[in-house]
Amino acid sequence: MFEQVKLPRISFSYADADRISDSPNPSFANDPRELNLLRTTSGLKQWGLLTLLALMASATRYLYSDGFSSFLEALGKSGLLTLGFAAVGVLFGFLFGIPKSLQEKPAEATSGGGTDRETSRPVVSGERHTNIVEISDWLTKIIVGVGLTQLSALPEKIKWLGLTFSSCFGGSLALTLTAILNASVLGFFAGHIFTRLILNVAFRMADPSILQIQTVAAEAKSDWRKANYESAVSKLEKSLPLISPTTPRDSKRQFFEQLVFNCLYEDPPSGFQKAIKYAQEYLEEESGPAGGLVLAYLAMAFGQQFKWQKAQNAGEQELEQSKKAAFEAARRAIEQQPKTKGLLRMVWDQTDPTSSQEDDDLVVFFEDPGFKKLLGD
Repeated sequence: MFEQVKLPRISFSYADADRISDSPNPSFANDPRELNLLRTTSGLKQWGLLTLLALMASATRYLYSDGFSSFLEALGKSGLLTLGFAAVGVLFGFLFGIPKSLQEKPAEATSGGGTDRETSRPVVSGERHTNIVEISDWLTKIIVGVGLTQLSALPEKIKWLGLTFSSCFGGSLALTLTAILNASVLGFFAGHIFTRLILNVAFRMADPSILQIQTVAAEAKSDWRKANYESAVSKLEKSLPLISPTTPRDSKRQFFEQLVFNCLYEDPPSGFQKAIKYAQEYLEEESGPAGGLVLAYLAMAFGQQFKWQKAQNAGEQELEQSKKAAFEAARRAIEQQPKTKGLLRMVWDQTDPTSSQEDDDLVVFFEDPGFKKLLGD
């Protein structure tokens, strides 16, 4: 990869990266969000089914005394009442589930734009509130404040509510209050959980900055295919301010995967130095299996650094540090995302017939026992 001729790689390309990046981690049976959504949906369905069975059971007394039409009428009234209070609960759950304004502000940001002290990365100036976020913030504070001041009167208010709608349950206050409270709590949980698991992600993906990131990523990929590596890296670097604490994790991961990948194609030492910098920055901010591909690129960057240092007659201590860093990054990459082993092996195995001459980031370690044990058959 150190040759000055700017030719795209033959065997290692965006296709390889996309195949690994988009594949689920084999160590996880399901995506955590999908698993949470599945469990939540199942629980709420069971809760809703039990509520329906309870309503039918309470209405069966009319089936034997007044006939089927009275049964349907009682079931319809109680069902509509339950549905109405469930909708109110959903609304409150929605309002309480929307992320509040404090979560939207990047740390250390200033009104005119600034720098994140932890990452030394510019942040986007201004706030990206939507009207619904601000309204939710205000309403939840008002609701909580008013609710706390009215706690002493709450039992009487609930009793009045039950008496008002008791006709839906044949005048039974106990059944009415049970249905109202059950429906309200069920609706609240449903609204809150689905807002947190689904709507929040949808809100963030609709953010203009996400669309800008996707546009820049497509342009950078096009530049890479034309061997305009410096242009690709430059476009991605200029888009770094678009990455903020509110950026969805998948979007952030894909952005840094692409940025580090493109840096590997720039001339040394600036290319591998950028790759190391951005990879480490991402890995410090994000933990877990999402960093597998970034770690693989980090190992390649340290391999480039080792080769360059060797050409510059660097000391044994420097060379040993680079080798250890490359090995540790490769080991962690395989541990977090086993499919990266094939990618790392391709840039390590000098006898691999499918590897091009530029796929040599780790070839310098081909005879190293540690790498042989890690990447060999």
